[in-house]
Amino acid sequence: TAFSAQAQRAADKVIETRREFEVTAAFGVRTHAEMVLRNLISNAVKFSEPEKEIVIRSSLQDGRVLVSVLDDGIGLSGATESSADGVSYLTSRRGTAGEKGTGLGLTLCFDLCRGDGQGISLTDNPGGGAVASFTLDVWHPGESHSAPAREEVSPTAPINLVRRAG
Repeated sequence: TAFSAQAQRAADKVIETRREFEVTAAFGVRTHAEMVLRNLISNAVKFSEPEKEIVIRSSLQDGRVLVSVLDDGIGLSGATESSADGVSYLTSRRGTAGEKGTGLGLTLCFDLCRGDGQGISLTDNPGGGAVASFTLDVWHPGESHSAPAREEVSPTAPINLVRRAG
């Protein structure tokens, strides 16, 4: 599965994960949120050097749940290009161990988040590497929601499949 392949890649590179969860439940399209989070973690592993750390964080920000994956890998330099109409887009790059990519994963993540009315961003990490984040709605147990495809989402669920230090 995608999870086991991702966990194996992290183990092969001896990547440590640190978890900082202020929020453990959110509201959104579960399959989309899990797919986005898996992809962001996979990219963090792909672009991190061996024996580095990835931080996976959830917090409240501006009335939304912000889920972030921070790495201290190679960063975004050279990962974006501008088209003739001034729109920036991501280009595919090889990972630190030569892993191939197509760039489709992040494109799909952006489309899913926007389609679900959620935000998504990719920025440079001030300490080096990248920060990939997306938002989910705050979960209010017992509250009625009008969109049946949206349900409780645990930002921590797919994270447990990535090996943890210690």
